[in-house]
Amino acid sequence: MTLLHRTSGDGAELTSPVDISRRGVCISTTGPCTIGDRLLIENPPNPERCFARVAWVRPSEKARFLVGLEIIDNENFWGLA
Repeated sequence: MTLLHRTSGDGAELTSPVDISRRGVCISTTGPCTIGDRLLIENPPNPERCFARVAWVRPSEKARFLVGLEIIDNENFWGLA
């Protein structure tokens, strides 16, 4: 699971990562995002956080969205080999 913090102050949303890479993640979320939005993400239980930019948004199943995030301040946030 991934915690997504929106800069609008709407609190954190627990989201489901669909696909991860060293510099990005595709998440499934209930809240819409706008391309270019800057978000704060974390990967519990790891307390490390990083900023990400919304690269793309696609409608998904019932009232959900797939969101592609580009991590902008960490070379390997997920610790992939």
